[in-house]
Amino acid sequence: MKHILILLVAVFSMSLQAQDSKKETLEAKEKSSKSILVVTGLPDSNESEAMAYYSERAKKLFAEAGGKPISKYKVKEQLYGNHSAALVFIAEFPSDQAIKNFFNSKAYKAILPYRNKAFKSLNIYIVNQ
Repeated sequence: MKHILILLVAVFSMSLQAQDSKKETLEAKEKSSKSILVVTGLPDSNESEAMAYYSERAKKLFAEAGGKPISKYKVKEQLYGNHSAALVFIAEFPSDQAIKNFFNSKAYKAILPYRNKAFKSLNIYIVNQ
C-alpha cells in the first residue's frame, strides 16, 4: 500500500511538471509570435506643425491597433548607408497582420499627408527577433 501511495505521488508530481512545461512553452510561443515594427526616419525640421498633428493622431491609432512602444532612439552617428535617419522607433504588435492593418486603415491613411510633410524620409520594417 505504501508503494502504491509513493507511486501515485510520483505520477502526480510528474503530471504537474508536464503541465508547468506546457505552460512555459505556450508563454514562450506567445512571446515569439509577437511582431516587431522598426521605423527609421528623418524629420523635416521646417514642418513641426505637421509633425505635431501626425504624432498626436498616429499615437492614438497605434494604441488602438495593439501597438506597444519598446524604445525610441536618436541616431548619434551614421556609419554607412544611403538612407539618413535621425530617429529609430521600435514597437511590438500582436502580429504582422496587426501592423499591416494599422498602416492600411482608413484612419491612418487620412493622416498620411501630414506624415509625408513631417518626414524627409521614412522607412518602415517588420522584423523578426
